[in-house]
Amino acid sequence: MDKKYLLRLTWDQSRPVTMFEDYRQTMRALGGNSGNNVFQYSLQQILCGNNLDVITRLPAVTGEGADACYERINDEYKALVIAPANLLSQKAANGHLQYWADIIRRLRIPVYVIGLGAQSDYENSLSFLEGCQDAAKDFLAAVFDGGGRVGTRGYFTQEVITKLGFADCSCEVIGCPSIFLRGGNLQIKKADLRPEELIPAVNGTPVWRSPGIEKWFSRYPQAYFVDQDKFCRLLYYPEDLGRKELKFLAQNKLWTDLYQNARLKFYADYASWIAGFREYRTNFSIGSRIHGNIVALQEQTPAYILATDSRVRELAEYFEIPTGKLPAHLPDIYECYQKADYTVFNRNFKKKYDCFCNFMSKCGLSVTPLTQIDLSVAAQWPVTEENRRLLLHQAKICQSSKIAYILYLLYKFAGRCLRGEFRF
Repeated sequence: MDKKYLLRLTWDQSRPVTMFEDYRQTMRALGGNSGNNVFQYSLQQILCGNNLDVITRLPAVTGEGADACYERINDEYKALVIAPANLLSQKAANGHLQYWADIIRRLRIPVYVIGLGAQSDYENSLSFLEGCQDAAKDFLAAVFDGGGRVGTRGYFTQEVITKLGFADCSCEVIGCPSIFLRGGNLQIKKADLRPEELIPAVNGTPVWRSPGIEKWFSRYPQAYFVDQDKFCRLLYYPEDLGRKELKFLAQNKLWTDLYQNARLKFYADYASWIAGFREYRTNFSIGSRIHGNIVALQEQTPAYILATDSRVRELAEYFEIPTGKLPAHLPDIYECYQKADYTVFNRNFKKKYDCFCNFMSKCGLSVTPLTQIDLSVAAQWPVTEENRRLLLHQAKICQSSKIAYILYLLYKFAGRCLRGEFRF
């Protein structure tokens, strides 16, 4: 009997993402960002034609039972497939990079890394390597020494791997699997719309914080904001707000206005994202989140990316998605819509898809595009009326005056102290 592949994801995408009672547990299930579920869903789906098992947590490298667990993995599986999107970074130097290097060295099977990314600034500076060079080398050496392969999300990450001394190893630029979910024939057609006809989905915390964001939502009354991480606590855990969230409410009347008018969205998994996208008849996507915009492209809807770092920039540039650096002051949405030219994207997309399939074939994996999505399995995370009332009550207090805001902070902090909770 042929051995299986083992696919490690944050969440098994064959079932809806669960909203837990504890906010932190929910964010862990999302991998810290609901956009992770777009590329993880895509990867799990396009690999469904292979003999595959999904695992969300690998055994500890040491400790009781570790040897037996890794012996079983080595005996029962052909290879391990992982998708660490921005692992080559200073943030991961003392944690995830060493974690993966230790795991891979316990294995006698190859590890295939799909969509590996390096995290730097928008200018693609290599200075970030000063804080993670040794850990990154150890991780890459573990992969290549074990016969594994690396597919990077763009040319910048490939350059980083070369600078680290692995120029002759099995590394190719393949992009991100999320954009290949529907196969190699994806084409984006932009309609000739007037400004008042735009129904834009806006994304990205850097965009939200930019001067001019108020004008976006006032000029385009059908525009809505799709959050992927920062607003989850406000939307679903209003009884558990901390100092940062209350300060945000005090300073962001725009957020409260959008909240009251159901123009703030949070989609936990891919199916719910697509369901919401279709429900609002979205015809344009704009923002700094790569996967928030890729959802639009999967629906053959134009997107314009306002990139803020190397991760977003290199992926947008590899796929030739219309993009620019997030400016100091936001341009008009319609101006960006007019600039979103998909001629080059459409012309070259099939070549990128064939390159991706060729890389996967070298790993022994076949690619199966999605033909129809089952929206009935979408995660249902409605904002309850109770949560809505509580959130608006807190917003009203925090926005009423500086004194009221400070007194409410003290009240909330005292309540936590009485419960033995000192993190605020």
